[in-house]
Amino acid sequence: MNIQLKPEQEKIIQAQIASGKYNSVEEIVDVAFKLFDKLQSEYAEWIEETRQKVDVAVAELERGEGLDGETVIKEILYSLKERVKKENKYREEGVGEYSFKVTSHSAIAQKHRSLLTKLTMSTPDF
Repeated sequence: MNIQLKPEQEKIIQAQIASGKYNSVEEIVDVAFKLFDKLQSEYAEWIEETRQKVDVAVAELERGEGLDGETVIKEILYSLKERVKKENKYREEGVGEYSFKVTSHSAIAQKHRSLLTKLTMSTPDF
């Protein structure tokens, strides 16, 4: 079988041979096919694992054990709001060791505030 390689593929092959890592085009093609086969196998395993996880999740939802997405988002937003309130309170009071932690993490607190602002623009208050 003869195949036509793209110029960039030829460059990759020539560079690998020039580096001494591989001795021939055939050796590189052999490695490429082994990696391709491994990738296909891992993908098939991932698909099966994902199907199993979805089946478990659906069964949990049918038993009433799951949480809907809106509830989860509300809980995350509430948690972020509470953390920002706490950080602001301790920053204002300058309370002990926590004050140092909050001050040193002010960039994180700012990101939380920014995220909260964006998320709460389209989400009702709690």
